[in-house]
Amino acid sequence: ADNIARFLFALRSAQVSNNLPDHNFYQTLPKLGINLLSPQNPNHPPIGDTGPGRPYPGTMLFLAGNGDTNAAWYLQKAEFLNKNFFAEPYLFVALKPENINPVEPNWPASSVFQDVGYGVSRNGFTASSPYLVFKSGPPTKLVGHNHWDNNSLVINYLGQWIASDPGYRDYYNEAKNQFSSGTVGHNSILIDGKGQDYNDRSALAHLAGGRITEFFSAPGYDFLKGQAALTYDSSFSLSKFDRSVIFVKPNFFVVYDDLASSKNHQYSYLLHPYYGGTAEAKPNGALLKKSGVQLRAWVFSPSGLTQEIKSYPGAENYGPYLEAKTNSAANAKIISVLYPQAAGATEPEFRSSGVPEDGVVLDT
Repeated sequence: ADNIARFLFALRSAQVSNNLPDHNFYQTLPKLGINLLSPQNPNHPPIGDTGPGRPYPGTMLFLAGNGDTNAAWYLQKAEFLNKNFFAEPYLFVALKPENINPVEPNWPASSVFQDVGYGVSRNGFTASSPYLVFKSGPPTKLVGHNHWDNNSLVINYLGQWIASDPGYRDYYNEAKNQFSSGTVGHNSILIDGKGQDYNDRSALAHLAGGRITEFFSAPGYDFLKGQAALTYDSSFSLSKFDRSVIFVKPNFFVVYDDLASSKNHQYSYLLHPYYGGTAEAKPNGALLKKSGVQLRAWVFSPSGLTQEIKSYPGAENYGPYLEAKTNSAANAKIISVLYPQAAGATEPEFRSSGVPEDGVVLDT
C-alpha cells in the first residue's frame, strides 16, 4: 500500500488529476487499519508472515491530507504524529499538520473483514479492553505469506500479545519452519498431531479454504464463527471444524470448537504465549504469563482431555504452549474460557458442573 502511496504523492506533486483515491481499497483501508490496532501499545496482530507492527503510514498520510478524518485518527492512534516515524524524506515533506483532522470513527470497533479472513472482537475503542483477532481465510482470494492458521486466534491485553502467533516464519530450519508456519504453532486444532494440510504448500499458498461465516456485535457481547474443515487433508474425513468465539464484555472470551469426522481421531486444542511468555499447567487448563499480564485458560470436553505444557522439538526457542488432547472419538466438542488479567490478579473461577453428551455446563 505504501509503495502505491509514493506514486500518489508523485501525482499530487505533479498536479496530475486522478480518481485513484476513490477506489474501494482506499475507502475501506482506514477501517481495517483502525480496528486491527490493539488498544494499548498500538500495533497490528502478528498473523501470517508479519510481527506486531503499525503499517500504512504513507497511505494514511496521503488519505488524511485529502481530508479523510478516519485516516488521520489512525495516524494519531498509531502514534505516527507523536514521534519521528516519518523518517523518509517524502513523508516528512508531505506531512502538513494543519491538513490533518483526527476524528474518532462512528463505526463499531468489533468487526469482520471476511474477504481477508479477519474478525475483531473488542469493547469499543477503550484502552483497557481485551482485544481478540480471529483468523479464518481468505475463503476465495489469492494470498501470499499465509500460514496454516485457519480458525486461530490471538489476544492482546494491556499492550501485550498474551495469546499469540509466531509471526514471520523461519525459512532456514525445517523444524522451526514447520512450527512457525504450520498449525502446530498457532492457536487452533491438530488432528492426530497433524495440522492443516502442511505438505500441500502450493494449494495453501493460493486458497486458504477457511472462512468466517457468522458475526454479531452488541453492547454486552460479540459472537463470531469460522469454518475450517476443508483446510485439513481429505484422509481425515473431517466434515466439520466450526469454531465459535463469544466475547462476554468487558472481561473474557468463550471459545467453542465443534469437530466431526467419519473416523476416530484425537483432537488437540493449542494455546501459545510466545515472545518471552511462560505457560504453567493449571487444573483444567493453563496460566500464560508475560510482563504485566496473565491469561487464565480453562479447557473442557465431554470426550475427556489430556493436558500438557509442551515445547516443539527443534523449535524450543519459541517457548512453551498448552496442548489439550481429547480421547479418540469421531466427533468432539471443546469449550474453553480465556480470561486476560493484569499480572498477579486473583484468578476467577470457572468449573464444569456437568458433562452432558452434547456439551459442557460451566458455573462461574
